[in-house]
Amino acid sequence: MYQFAQKAKVIKAKDLLNTKKYTVSEVGYMVGYSNMTHFAKAFRKYYKVNPGEYLKNVLNNTNT
Repeated sequence: MYQFAQKAKVIKAKDLLNTKKYTVSEVGYMVGYSNMTHFAKAFRKYYKVNPGEYLKNVLNNTNT
């Protein structure tokens, strides 16, 4: 059950980062993380990249 909830949070976080409207910290708090280290670790577990790097790639990709 925990892994399902964690995956749901991370998927929502990815969607929020894709909007290009929020910082990594804002997204982490929005999906329920109070510790950004834990958020980054969970995000990296599923997407093999830190959320900051992911956001930088999204912001640099004009086709998104």
